[in-house]
Amino acid sequence: MQRYRVVIMLVLFGVLPVVAAFFFALQFLGEQEPEPKQAEVAPAVEEPGPPPPPETREVLAAARALPLGTLLGEGDLSEVSLDASGIADDYVVVTGADRARELLYGHAVREALAEGTLLSWSAVVGPHQEGFLATVLKPGARAVTVQVGPAASHAGLIDLGDRVDVILTAELAVDETERNVLAHTIVEDVRVVA
Repeated sequence: MQRYRVVIMLVLFGVLPVVAAFFFALQFLGEQEPEPKQAEVAPAVEEPGPPPPPETREVLAAARALPLGTLLGEGDLSEVSLDASGIADDYVVVTGADRARELLYGHAVREALAEGTLLSWSAVVGPHQEGFLATVLKPGARAVTVQVGPAASHAGLIDLGDRVDVILTAELAVDETERNVLAHTIVEDVRVVA
């Protein structure tokens, strides 16, 4: 019987306080009013600003009407600003340090271009490209190579598209002590193509 008393005492002093604490906690928590929820703050909606300006690029265009075979030089090309999204892959675009205008000097126009026409790479041909001579020569014209030695060079004063006279200069020995210099104009007002 002594054992039953110990078990009863343990139940009364051990389990009973735990059960009582549990019911007391339920009673206490159940009576409290729930805390009011704070209104959730919606993130601020930003007003859309003006759209960013479109990205532009500089493209070369004919500054004047350019007939077929025109050798490009100063004053033939101008730069036009275009929306970058509207630029075709073949257009001649001017980039930072690259001055496309100067790079195209000496190129020939493969087709007649009206003033303001945007320039494409397919519309021009360079001096060392296939078809250059055929583009530069007018119907009925011929191209002839004139060999110029270092002593009689042009000193950098002649550019592509310039018109020149070709003069033959020869020194003839009459005898051992006398020499004559002969100068004769071979052709006049011919265009330099290379």
